[in-house]
Amino acid sequence: MAKEFGKPVLASFVLNDRGETALGVRAETMASVLSGDGNVDIVGINCGTGPSGAFDALQAVLPHTGKPVVVMPNAGMPREISGRVMYLTSPEYFTEYAKKFIELGVRAWGGAAGRPPAHIRMAARAVKRCA
Repeated sequence: MAKEFGKPVLASFVLNDRGETALGVRAETMASVLSGDGNVDIVGINCGTGPSGAFDALQAVLPHTGKPVVVMPNAGMPREISGRVMYLTSPEYFTEYAKKFIELGVRAWGGAAGRPPAHIRMAARAVKRCA
């Protein structure tokens, strides 16, 4: 439907710690399939197992697509601490990976669950300085 209005289509998928979707499809296979689909303009990875897992997935995805790639990892796996569910990824940790994402060739990045605004602000400042 977006294509009918001349809008770009982003197809993003979630990967587990083995680099597979919930149905067991490998990251590189997803990238190849989405890249061959004339309806998809941008390939994305979102949520998953945090910045480190997204970085590993990107290394598998990038060689299998000529489309722009975006990444929006969550803050890792949540932990229960004193009855509260918390994400323990720091803004500094996320920032280091944001820089690595750009160095790999990612066209855009962001964050998913557990990623408060402080993470994005710090990473945006760091990536802007790298440009």
